[in-house]
Amino acid sequence: MHGRWQRDITATADTLTIDNQVLSHSSYASPDEIDWEQLGVDVVLEATGRFKTLATLQPHFDRGARMVVVAAPVHDPAAINVVVGINDDQYDPALHDIATAASCTTNCLAPIVQTIH
Repeated sequence: MHGRWQRDITATADTLTIDNQVLSHSSYASPDEIDWEQLGVDVVLEATGRFKTLATLQPHFDRGARMVVVAAPVHDPAAINVVVGINDDQYDPALHDIATAASCTTNCLAPIVQTIH
């Protein structure tokens, strides 16, 4: 839908490298176990599917994260659910510290609804 991403990407067991920017990953049971500040992490990708409310995401911020991108919808007005090409212009990093890519259903349906409107 969005075309090919024109970046140099490689992966190892512990990292993902995109255009020489190394991204690491972890597998802790709870966000309050990770010291994001000590690790120098500003943006966390929360992809467990377990932490989808402001209360359960708060430990990421308490431990030093500046922003959390959630790989599932967060049903709270404080989080922005972004559908690329539909409402991504509404994202403001100064206002939004929790962002999601909405749901797979939303991402499939929103472009069709936008066309109909």
